[in-house]
Amino acid sequence: MIANHGTTGRPENWYFALWAYNSGFHPKTSDGSPWGLGWANNPANPESDAGCLPFMENAAGGEDASAAARPQNWPYQEKVLGFAAHPPSFLESPGVMVAAFRPATWNGTSEAVTVKGSAFYNRAHLKAPEDAFCDASNSCAPGRISDGASNDSATSGPCGRADFQCWWNKPVTWKSDCAETCGYEFIRFGESTPEEPDGTAYPPVCTTAGLPAGALIVDDVPQGTPVVRPGCTNSWTNSGTFTFDFANNAVETVYPAKVDLHQLGAGFGSHFYFGHTRADDTKGQRLKITGIWKLGQQVTGRAKVLVHLPDHGAQTKYFTGAITASHSSTRDQTLSSDSRPVHPSLRRPDRPIMARASSVTAGAHGILGPWEGHRTATYGRMCPCPVQNRRRRACTSRTWYGPPGTTRWPRPAVS
Repeated sequence: MIANHGTTGRPENWYFALWAYNSGFHPKTSDGSPWGLGWANNPANPESDAGCLPFMENAAGGEDASAAARPQNWPYQEKVLGFAAHPPSFLESPGVMVAAFRPATWNGTSEAVTVKGSAFYNRAHLKAPEDAFCDASNSCAPGRISDGASNDSATSGPCGRADFQCWWNKPVTWKSDCAETCGYEFIRFGESTPEEPDGTAYPPVCTTAGLPAGALIVDDVPQGTPVVRPGCTNSWTNSGTFTFDFANNAVETVYPAKVDLHQLGAGFGSHFYFGHTRADDTKGQRLKITGIWKLGQQVTGRAKVLVHLPDHGAQTKYFTGAITASHSSTRDQTLSSDSRPVHPSLRRPDRPIMARASSVTAGAHGILGPWEGHRTATYGRMCPCPVQNRRRRACTSRTWYGPPGTTRWPRPAVS
């Protein structure tokens, strides 16, 4: 089976290989039964959107990144080829968006997408016609291809078989002049290309400079954990423990929330965790992640827990954390991502200080938050500091993070 003229290095000619990779190739047998490429990724299948433009492309031949939010409207091979023509862009460093990879290119004039022979026209026809793989040989009726078609029965859509084995097994050419109008792959890294150096975006904070004297750090990784970024050493003492509590539905024995815990090599000590905020409902409680920072010693006198948000990765607007400093006292505090740092003061804690922050928050809808160790939710460090002469001290250390919510007491002023 060959697409167009079959030459490698041309994106259109990979159509069948991509199709087979995703939905399989059914070998030919001696009993005359159907064989070939599966029905699932045939563009005539009603599961795809009839009449849609090429994936990631608008009517003018430019990029339409919104298509990535509805990938179900295209068969697998057309999604891959669409990305080859219009690679998505991602945040590489503060304020810098870059393409994930180099796009394929097409020859042609600079005229509009409607003009045959233009580069826009040639690229738009990367997508094969919807009826190119639908004829009597695979029991498919091109006249039934429409938005109203379905796979409910053998008569409700193009596939005329009740078992939907309308498998394709013939070569197809939709670009007879592929040598001139098919795209060209771009290989950024050849076999002999050396590995590129590590990036330096979002440099971590690797010292305790700026912390008040006597500050105690509860790190989000155990003492001695190797640092992933070069040139960054954790020279401080970890004065406590950091753990996670993963929820479930109280019936199952698995913890689905674990799939939403991620980590980055940035922030204080070149490490923080993050997840997504969740609403306080059945689903949110099932996917709830709680980060717990616990100081390993009792603090004598008045103390302060320092809160500092990471410079990236925390996209939720507000988040709530709880601080326990005595046998009967737990304080909730809601913080804004616009205020950093924040210093909740604690009077005479009579047991080791503990801070908790979870991914469940009022009004959440899947926004990122950190734990440096919490906020999409991020998780990182807790930093209790002694307070002398009742004066609040400013501190830029990272502490603990949590998602938005309500509070029982106001944020104290910072002086």
